[in-house]
Amino acid sequence: MSGLTSALGLLTRLPLPAHAWEPAKAARWLPAASIVLAAPVAAAAWGLGEAVPPGAAAAVTVAAWAAATGALHLDGLADCADAAFVPASRERRSEILRDVHHGTFAVAAVGLVLLVKFGCLASMAPGTAAGAAAAAIVASRGALPA
Repeated sequence: MSGLTSALGLLTRLPLPAHAWEPAKAARWLPAASIVLAAPVAAAAWGLGEAVPPGAAAAVTVAAWAAATGALHLDGLADCADAAFVPASRERRSEILRDVHHGTFAVAAVGLVLLVKFGCLASMAPGTAAGAAAAAIVASRGALPA
């Protein structure tokens, strides 16, 4: 497997071989893979922004963003929110992090993040929304090796 394929296996839901994730090969390719991931999301923001009302374009862009990544970032946020905000002991918080089910704090955190993404994208011109979505994807995932 190439390093780029391995990095894409981590960052996306592309149909890649199950053995595609090789951390040693992937690390230096994460910035390039983040650009590959950002391109279709930015294209959706720009293209839809020219064709449909801003709210519809923003909603589809946020959905494309989540779909392209398999919502892995949202799942991580949900797990962290459940563990961080529950009034429980350290041991119980560790148990919550291992639990596959999501609670109220998880749902609230994911909902708020999606609303903020939607609101920001809907308030921008199509080209600006495309650039902002791409920049967020590239900056957050491309910086992983650092």
